[in-house]
Amino acid sequence: MSPLLFALFLATFAIGTTEFAVVGLLPDIAAGLGASISQMGLLVSGYAIGVASGGPIVVALTSSQPRKRTLLQLCAIFVAGHALAALAPDYGFLMGARVLAAISHASFLGIAAIVAAASVPPERSARAVSRVWLGFSAASLVGVPGATERVAANKKGRARARRTRAGRSRSQACERRRRPASPSPAKPSAIRAQVAGSGAADEETSVIVGATVV
Repeated sequence: MSPLLFALFLATFAIGTTEFAVVGLLPDIAAGLGASISQMGLLVSGYAIGVASGGPIVVALTSSQPRKRTLLQLCAIFVAGHALAALAPDYGFLMGARVLAAISHASFLGIAAIVAAASVPPERSARAVSRVWLGFSAASLVGVPGATERVAANKKGRARARRTRAGRSRSQACERRRRPASPSPAKPSAIRAQVAGSGAADEETSVIVGATVV
């Protein structure tokens, strides 16, 4: 496979993965944005609307420029859309980012097939196009399950880290409770206080007696 066909294969793989992987991540996305799973399901419909409406518009706007430049521009739109989706603070922003990323979907696949067919001799054009579209099959077999499993592993790792921190905090609290309290300053005993008081009384009595004798 030539470098050009391999690059187009990777791009198709990325498009297929990001299109379908969101289906397995709907509960996590809904929990992160505080929305319902039914609302998150509309992300799939919004992406489909972006694909259907963006294809003809992009083709009409880019028909006069070189195809490779158009592919690079579509890749930039695709990356920008998903970067914004990763930073989305709410549901509306996420929907807009998904639609933006979807605009490049249909146009990229069509232009990629034309570029792949033109990069090889005519008798090998069908094989070249099939290798580009093989990215979709690889996305379904590897990309989507891998993305879902990766998110699940990260979720388990964060839960394990929270349990570890909670256990460490409980251990420290138990250690503080078991640690003996520091001894309080020693106080004079009651007997010592009585002795000191009786000594002072005897001294006072002696002074009074001496004054009487004088």
